[in-house]
Amino acid sequence: MYFNRFDIVEAHYCFYSDYHEGLSSDKYARLCRIGKYFRPRPSLSYETLEENARYIYDELVAKESQAQ
Repeated sequence: MYFNRFDIVEAHYCFYSDYHEGLSSDKYARLCRIGKYFRPRPSLSYETLEENARYIYDELVAKESQAQ
């Protein structure tokens, strides 16, 4: 698979918006940092991600599951 920057940023943005634990969490802080340079489209969700971005998102979810 070929990952471009857009796939990576979209996948991370979706992941952090879906999995942050509240306003004081590290994931929320990361979401805010991404928001400084990335403006998501209104319809951004897992279902609208490209195949490569979905793969990255799924890997982030799997990593999160293992950490718990």
